[in-house]
Amino acid sequence: LPIVSYYEIGTNLTANHAHAAMMGVYGMLAAWMVFVTLLPSGILQLYHSVDVGYYDARTLTYIGNRTNTLLEWLRLPGDVLFIAGGVAPLLWVAIQGVLHHGRHEGLPEDDELHLFTEIEHLEPAEASAAGTLTDGS
Repeated sequence: LPIVSYYEIGTNLTANHAHAAMMGVYGMLAAWMVFVTLLPSGILQLYHSVDVGYYDARTLTYIGNRTNTLLEWLRLPGDVLFIAGGVAPLLWVAIQGVLHHGRHEGLPEDDELHLFTEIEHLEPAEASAAGTLTDGS
């Protein structure tokens, strides 16, 4: 409803909507942050906005109150899980790099390494129908 939008715009419900929509669209729904922190604090902020006033619900005094601080700290387990999931693969790659450092020593020189095999161009008469080469005799 338009009247709800008037009191809701700029509160944590706006942030809740944005995070749920963006993370959901890109397949990384941050459900813990959306449902444990932003939704409850947004509902409380909306109630305060309607009850006391929009200006008061946006002040630092309200946003920094004990309830909002607790809700922000409850977000920590989800953030830790999300960060660990992003850092763990990078840490694994770094450890593998350290463990396998120097393994390239003793390999053939660059001129002996061939990434591609050169193929001679053959005339159609020189190749058989089975795909094997004839020796020409």
